[in-house]
Amino acid sequence: MSIDALIKDPSAFDFYQAVYTLQRQLAGEKQQFRKVGFDSLPKHELIRFKSEQHLGFPGQAIAAIKQAGTDEQDNISVDMLVSFMGLTGPSGILPRHYSELILQRLKFKDTGMRDFYDVFNHRLISLFYRAWEKYRFAINFQNANCQRENGSKNNDKSQSDPFSQVLARLSGGEGVNQYYAGLFSKKIRSSDGLQQILSEFTRAKVRIEQFQGKWQYLPGSEQTRLGSRQQPEGQYARLGLDASIGSRVWDINSSIAIHLTPEAGQAVKDFLPGESSAELVKQVIKRYLGNAVKVKILLHIKQRDVPPVQLSGAGVPLGMGCGLLSRAEKENKPCTLSLS
Repeated sequence: MSIDALIKDPSAFDFYQAVYTLQRQLAGEKQQFRKVGFDSLPKHELIRFKSEQHLGFPGQAIAAIKQAGTDEQDNISVDMLVSFMGLTGPSGILPRHYSELILQRLKFKDTGMRDFYDVFNHRLISLFYRAWEKYRFAINFQNANCQRENGSKNNDKSQSDPFSQVLARLSGGEGVNQYYAGLFSKKIRSSDGLQQILSEFTRAKVRIEQFQGKWQYLPGSEQTRLGSRQQPEGQYARLGLDASIGSRVWDINSSIAIHLTPEAGQAVKDFLPGESSAELVKQVIKRYLGNAVKVKILLHIKQRDVPPVQLSGAGVPLGMGCGLLSRAEKENKPCTLSLS
């Protein structure tokens, strides 16, 4: 629905639909205060509500819409004449003689009394629309999504509507967590589940190696000590129970290796550290495995696919696979990059 069509034939549209369409112009985060029913001055709002003054039957919710002007952002402001709500008029809540008095004054071209009541009508109708909008989850979702598309600086949680936040808390997260809810809902996390998620998520070949041993260093308070004057019974010195030799132990259970091999034609740059795809892959792995498992991500590519080294104003990605190729046959040389 366009604003021009709304102004041309307002009776063909619903009141809520008309107000929502007009306020869609306020897409930016800094313009949200200009919506009706908030704390902005009426002169800053795009819509000025007025109540229709007659004693007949209200045939439609919106009697007329008149363009009042445009602001610096080319947002169109209007005066909207409604007949379904007001202190006076066809749906007025004040006694009938108040409406008759206003009509009498209008015959003499005196609009003072009508304009005075419209000050209160504007605020009442604005709060009425805001109350309707508050409990329409689809409208709140669209408003939050519109702010994200227009580059709001807040984080995702502040931009999302309350209903989406509740769904996210019930389902355990947003985006990827909701899409792979079946795999994330399982208490026991398996390598097959992680491989399935990463294969579909990255569109690359995924291979997971389990039980990758790693040295775990022990602080002095957890190392084995024989008996002494300070500690007659020693410390962690029971053979077969808690004794160990040295300041480190070999842990075979807390680390895995994930091998990624992009398909032919895939952009290798998206998997390099610092890129959005690489960071998203790390987040998905952390959500699925938690903090207890250490992960090493290895990217297997051809030497020709890595960023070339060039002397230019752009930074050279040292340590990310760049290299010097002296011969064309070396372009197919396998290359393994560590992403974590």
